[in-house]
Amino acid sequence: MLKATLGPNGLTGTLPELEWDTPDQLGAVPDMPVDMLPPVISDWIQRIAETYSCQRCVPACLFMTALSGVVGSRIGIRPYRQLSLLIYPNFWGGVVGDPGTGKTPIMNATMAPFDVWNRRISDSRKSEKAAREAELDAISAEVAALKSDLGDATDADKTTIKGQLEELYIRRDSVPKKGRYGIVQDCTAEAMAELMRDNPGGIVNIRDEIAGFLRPLDNESAGGARSFMIEAQNGGRPFTQHRIKRGDVEIPSVTLTLIGGIQPAKLASYIADAISADSDRNDGLVQRLQMVPCPASLPFIVNDSNDEPPQDVISRILEIDDALPHQVDEQGQWKPLLINVNEGAHDAWAAWVQTWMDEVVSVESQTHIKGHLSKFRTLMPSLALLFALLDARDTVTAGDMDLAGRWCDYMQQHARRMYSLGQSGGTPVDVFIEKIKAGKITDGMAVGEITHAKILGRATTKVLPGVITTLTKAGWIQIIPGSRKKIIRINPLIIKQLGVNNGQ
Repeated sequence: MLKATLGPNGLTGTLPELEWDTPDQLGAVPDMPVDMLPPVISDWIQRIAETYSCQRCVPACLFMTALSGVVGSRIGIRPYRQLSLLIYPNFWGGVVGDPGTGKTPIMNATMAPFDVWNRRISDSRKSEKAAREAELDAISAEVAALKSDLGDATDADKTTIKGQLEELYIRRDSVPKKGRYGIVQDCTAEAMAELMRDNPGGIVNIRDEIAGFLRPLDNESAGGARSFMIEAQNGGRPFTQHRIKRGDVEIPSVTLTLIGGIQPAKLASYIADAISADSDRNDGLVQRLQMVPCPASLPFIVNDSNDEPPQDVISRILEIDDALPHQVDEQGQWKPLLINVNEGAHDAWAAWVQTWMDEVVSVESQTHIKGHLSKFRTLMPSLALLFALLDARDTVTAGDMDLAGRWCDYMQQHARRMYSLGQSGGTPVDVFIEKIKAGKITDGMAVGEITHAKILGRATTKVLPGVITTLTKAGWIQIIPGSRKKIIRINPLIIKQLGVNNGQ
């Protein structure tokens, strides 16, 4: 364990040298337990975490979000026995991290098996494009030939030719316009709608910076795009866009999965606006970021390991893709599959959702967090469905539901951490740290001096004991009893981290 020593610094010449552990990150969420990782990806996810010096929760959440994009609205789950509620396993996720923390390499490593999936789709689309163009050329040739016959045709023949032309026009309109897509990057809402028309099972949108996706939706002129994206996250519903120039775009099932990184400062700014009670942005868009960990930073350790995905992970993703529909049927109808749910799973769901609503959602006082956590009612069965598919099963069990419930408990901690980024004013602990940075609280200062000067504000006497307890447990400070007063010592690693001289 890393140790740091600090001498008296000439303050009194009597303060003892101290031994320090590496300080904890305040508010950091513990890492995801290994037994929460689905078996088929467990070893690989742990290897990514070790290779890139990150918590396991980061690649785990990225993987499950990407898998939700592969599945999209192609198969659903009915967690209740009688209630017709149908949930599709589609959600938005990513990772919060400052620049330089390695978000992009971690995303690239985790997305590697899905890149294989996407390349297969792209290769198929390119080959199908030639077939589509050939079909359109053949139709155009038939249309041209029939039109040339109209001039000399009798009235009876003209009626027959017109009927034949109508059939050709219907056939031409039924030819897919774009073909199948898996992953897209930079794409407007209008272009996304065009793609979704041929991709009722859903599309995965990967953004290196999620803020670049969210901010344009805040413009007043983007009201239609914003509502479209909210609808797309719900997944599985038909949607029609009406535009004067482009005409109608009828989407059998509008479904979008969003994956990306986001910097804490940008997220804090966005959340602060989005959770304001009188803000027109408080419409539930930010609450759809359900699989977004705010991980603790770990010390960098060189690890020259092979981070390539195992073949069994790639094969499982491709097997899942092959087993699910991705196009409308011959009648133009979108018919997704429905996974089986056994009796134990129904019971586990009913028990979990009742407890979740009674003991978590209903007692939450902050409206934005209440709204976020209430959406876990769709996240939980969605995860259970994905766990079953990863295990190559066509039936969701109580074990899948129980594991999904543990994921919800865990992601609740990250959700609270995420929303804390957008809260203004700061806690007493935040104020104490800011005073250290400003040089108002220094190493060797007497506790009584902080109280007397009301350095933390009018409530200093009331809040200081709690602040000291929190920072002492985190290894940021130590309280040293003196002959007449208690002295605050500050971990030199914290002094260095905050970039202050602080009397040294």
